[in-house]
Amino acid sequence: MNLWDRSIAVSFGPKGAENEGVKITGLRISFEITKTSESTPNTAKINIYNLSPEHRALLETSEDLGVILETGYGGNLEELFAGDIKLAKTESSADKLEGLAVTTLNQGPDKVTTIEAVSGHFAIEQATVDKSYAEKTSTVTILSDVINSFSGKGVYVGNALNFVKSGAIVDKIAQMGMVLSGPSSTHMDNLSSNLGLEWSIQDNDMQIISQDGKTTEDAVLLNQDTGLIGSPIWKKDGIEFTALINPKIKPGRAVAISIESKQYTGFFRVWRAVFSGDSHDQSWVVKAEAKE
Repeated sequence: MNLWDRSIAVSFGPKGAENEGVKITGLRISFEITKTSESTPNTAKINIYNLSPEHRALLETSEDLGVILETGYGGNLEELFAGDIKLAKTESSADKLEGLAVTTLNQGPDKVTTIEAVSGHFAIEQATVDKSYAEKTSTVTILSDVINSFSGKGVYVGNALNFVKSGAIVDKIAQMGMVLSGPSSTHMDNLSSNLGLEWSIQDNDMQIISQDGKTTEDAVLLNQDTGLIGSPIWKKDGIEFTALINPKIKPGRAVAISIESKQYTGFFRVWRAVFSGDSHDQSWVVKAEAKE
């Protein structure tokens, strides 16, 4: 695989059916994406140069749209980000509606359409719980109900439910019962903390793992042949590293850092990753922070 033969595509359309909407390739696309393993939503800023008037109109007049950004090498694309977008009018300045936005600006001969998106935005905004639980109810049962409240709002919850019900966590009993009312995200924070879990929405897929735990996916091998740039910077509780963009590098997943010159291989869990790239410039890296 030629790591310098970069590929990129942006798709947008109705939430849950983005790949059935418009897919943009061949145009200049730049982006910055921030992902963490925390419950704070992941964000993306995507710039598309010289979109057709038809496609700009679709973004500017449609509601409840989702966006998918794919990157790869040699024409082989993998999903790097999926999230919800919200429209704003086309302006000649950076005026935006509150929250998420799409704006089109004139930059010399180019028209640059900027999409700002958040993974699971609408689900986080809309999901609520209003339910009472009797004494000695399983906390896993309560957590499962809260997870299900996100279903049907653009977030896939199947993997999260499977993990919670797998027996991988130590259940606790709500001895005095419990009443939940209000935003589901707040209850997810409280229940996850109580059970020693960490939850987040990764590309519209709810992820739950043990605090400081890893996903069940194989570790991503990083060395000078697979995209590692330079040597990691060692920190008190982990490392920071830079690599060429690889969608497999994501919060909660393990990476195996291999430095041949030092005969060293270490395993770390990614908790934060910032991807920045430009199809028509040199920028094409992920800067990540990981813990042992």
